Amino acid sequence: MRILIVRNNSNSKAVDASLLLATYLATQGMDYALVDSSDLTCRCDHEGLNAALAAGVDMAVVLGGDGTILRTARQIGTSGVPILGINFGRLGFLANSSDEGVVAVVAAALAGDVV
Repeated sequence: MRILIVRNNSNSKAVDASLLLATYLATQGMDYALVDSSDLTCRCDHEGLNAALAAGVDMAVVLGGDGTILRTARQIGTSGVPILGINFGRLGFLANSSDEGVVAVVAAALAGDVV
């Protein structure tokens, strides 16, 4: 299984969560790619994201707010990759709460316990 992690690098909590998530995925034997959300601010060619999608991604985990989720969705487009948003922003209408911890939310999603 390959996970795309998109993080808002301007948010220290999202950066910390991405490192924790990367460690968890590595201990579970899962491959991951990490992309900075600031690289997704325009509809330009994004090497990191395009390489991850070309290699095959089973799920995108977005660590940030609604803007980060929307930028990721715009770039992933119609690839069919599900997006799991975890809120580290201010509003979070589109994201799951980060209160449980990023590992618990992602583990539940990987187990099929999240719709």
